[in-house]
Amino acid sequence: MTDRPKPPTKEELIKVCQWIAYIADGTSVVAGVAGDELAGQIVSVASCDPEYADTLSRTGSFVDASFSGQGFDPMRNGCLSYTAGTGEILYPSEARAREGSPDQ
Repeated sequence: MTDRPKPPTKEELIKVCQWIAYIADGTSVVAGVAGDELAGQIVSVASCDPEYADTLSRTGSFVDASFSGQGFDPMRNGCLSYTAGTGEILYPSEARAREGSPDQ
């Protein structure tokens, strides 16, 4: 993400945050993972993949949106860094570059 988007209104931001928290919380219970990590993955991927954002908004499910496309990997398809199990900070753009995939 290089261009700074227009900031949402306070009300718009609250709605979006509540929606993401709702999806992440529900999915975390089923998947047995932390909701804050899922919320971060949702933001990371949806902000750079319009198709994912569309599926997520229609289904209301992180799982449905995650597996709607082949090769979906929230750690690779996103735009935000994340902490690996080793404690190392990783960047999806670097993973895509190593694979020869275009940056998003």
